[in-house]
Amino acid sequence: MLVPLTLRPTWGIVVVGLALLLSSASVSIAYPLGLSGFAGPVTGVLGHDPFPARAVPLLIFAWIAAALMLPLIRGGWDRGVATLVRSPPVMLSIALFALMLLRLPASSDPSYGDFKLELFVISNLALLAAGIVLGTKPERLELFLLLSLLIDAISGLLVLRQFGSVAASTNRYGLEDQNVISLGIQGAQGVMVTTYLMLKASRLWRQLLAVALLPIAIVALLASGSRGPVLGGAAGLLILLVLLARSRTSALRVLAVVAVFIAAWAAVGTVVPAAAAQRALSVLTGSGSGVSSNGRNQLWVAAWQTMLRHPLLGAGTGSFAHEGRSEVCPGPGCLDRYPHNVVLETGAELGVIGALITVAFLVTSGGGILRLWRRSRDDVRRSRAAIVFALFVAAAITSLLTGDISGDGPLWLAAGLGIGLGYPAPASPAPEGRGRGAQARARS
Repeated sequence: MLVPLTLRPTWGIVVVGLALLLSSASVSIAYPLGLSGFAGPVTGVLGHDPFPARAVPLLIFAWIAAALMLPLIRGGWDRGVATLVRSPPVMLSIALFALMLLRLPASSDPSYGDFKLELFVISNLALLAAGIVLGTKPERLELFLLLSLLIDAISGLLVLRQFGSVAASTNRYGLEDQNVISLGIQGAQGVMVTTYLMLKASRLWRQLLAVALLPIAIVALLASGSRGPVLGGAAGLLILLVLLARSRTSALRVLAVVAVFIAAWAAVGTVVPAAAAQRALSVLTGSGSGVSSNGRNQLWVAAWQTMLRHPLLGAGTGSFAHEGRSEVCPGPGCLDRYPHNVVLETGAELGVIGALITVAFLVTSGGGILRLWRRSRDDVRRSRAAIVFALFVAAAITSLLTGDISGDGPLWLAAGLGIGLGYPAPASPAPEGRGRGAQARARS
């Protein structure tokens, strides 16, 4: 049956690839989540984008859906996990989706609004569900972090080889134009993940791997020239170090990790072109013209004024591209279709109701993760909550400075991980023949 595929190598590669995706999804949902950024490295290796339009998010969605459905078919999920659907971040996300759907007919750009709504479902909501499921299996969290770090390292190495072939005046590097911001987000996540693994990895080889990959993560972060991920990554890293230092991690180990980070940062500073590094770090150093250099402040003012003109339900899903264009970019070449701030974006397109739902999602999600960290008495559980909270803070800050809501999947993923980590693990059954005291000890 497979012989005809030898005459069409492309189809053979596709069949083998799908088989690998399905088999990995059956093992753990950590694989589709950790490897979801595969498109960038594939594009970097081939030198062009081999994927059809919109194929990558659909493929990732199908991969995650398979990882969610296969254990359900086998009856492997605890029925109590379904109760997590009633958590505030999940209900608020569903409410936000319903409001986006309700306001789609009022959009002045229905094609973009439909595209944004589609991505919100197959990216944000899917990652929220996947994060919840992975969080209920916390022993797989480190596997997810290692896989995501692997993707970040490959991306960083592919960007590193561009430094000698691209003009030195270029201030942004990426595997392709539309992945520059994604590269910065991956780099910020990589810096936090390597720091966490150096401090808390369960095995020595993972700690050594984190030390080796830290410079590559910094390369990806700085080379992208994305200021939102830099600010978010810096805040997330600081929070991670503070939370881990307050656990049972020795102060000496924390200082050693900080020393390794400083050395890696200094080494990378001599490799990354100055134009890219200066652009990325301008948000921290105060150099340059800040948010006015790329029109962020004008976009935010336009979004605020759009919300004032349509205060209750907004101008419609995806309408900011037309509503704010005359004020921000009157020429035909304006490419900003969103205000690069998730709260102002929902406020302009969905009104005050949408903005309040978004703020409530941010507050309940972050507050829930931080509350989990405070209440956890086990050091391992506290450490997991610390890295998830750091990832959430970094993603939240990035969503307030860069991109649109349909690209804020890391924010919804971190929220889902926090919800799942808060789910109590099932008690181990007591051996047969034991008394009630043994059963009580087993439950504890």
